[in-house]
Amino acid sequence: MPNYLRKLHELRLFSYQDIIELTGNRSTASSLLSAGIRKKTICRIKNNLYTVTNLSTGLSVANKYEIASAIAEDACVAYHSAMEYHGFGNQVFNDVNVMSKTAFRSFEFDGISYIRRGNSKVFGIVTPNMNSQIRVTDVERTILDCIDRINYAGGIEELMNNLNAIPYVNEFFLTSYIQSYAKPALYQKTGFLLSLFKNQMHLSSAFFRLCKKNIGKSTRYLIEKEARTEYNSEWKLCIPYSFYSLIDTGGRNNV
Repeated sequence: MPNYLRKLHELRLFSYQDIIELTGNRSTASSLLSAGIRKKTICRIKNNLYTVTNLSTGLSVANKYEIASAIAEDACVAYHSAMEYHGFGNQVFNDVNVMSKTAFRSFEFDGISYIRRGNSKVFGIVTPNMNSQIRVTDVERTILDCIDRINYAGGIEELMNNLNAIPYVNEFFLTSYIQSYAKPALYQKTGFLLSLFKNQMHLSSAFFRLCKKNIGKSTRYLIEKEARTEYNSEWKLCIPYSFYSLIDTGGRNNV
């Protein structure tokens, strides 16, 4: 059993089938799993997903990003959780946004809630060189996803803090992704918000011309259900009054 446990530590995250393949015997696999759970050397994360514990701390050896990526074959860390992973999160939340076409029920493990978000696009998902067990949206897709669903980004104030922490974006990727989404509202919101960071992020005028060309004719809200707004004619957006308090570059005249 110690040899099996060492192999499980190498896997970090595994299913019951993985244990069967490791032991070569269903009965041995069941005994190993039952004994591990009883002795707290193995812990169940959710149905058919397990990890091993650090013997010195008693905590799971797998981190929240690895767990999120292991929930389904197509699962990846997204939205504010991806901002956190890339080092741009202003706040650390006790939940992880998991993008996946594969349906699963949201669940909690070790005080962290894992919440499924639908995923209709497969681009912009990367596996970091330093950890092959993690899948996460890259910085450019994370920016667009968070602008598209500001509520999944932790709210507008958190999003602004996150954007302010990003020193550079790949304009080619950003352009490719936003064209793949092909959503006028996303062009509007992205053009408006990123224009506040265009020098910092090294974005060209061509990117904003692309956004303006595709915003359509409709007036939309930066944040839905905001009672007090101010109209921005350049981007045809209704901007909440509260937004301007987040801007430290001179207020409305610079927006």
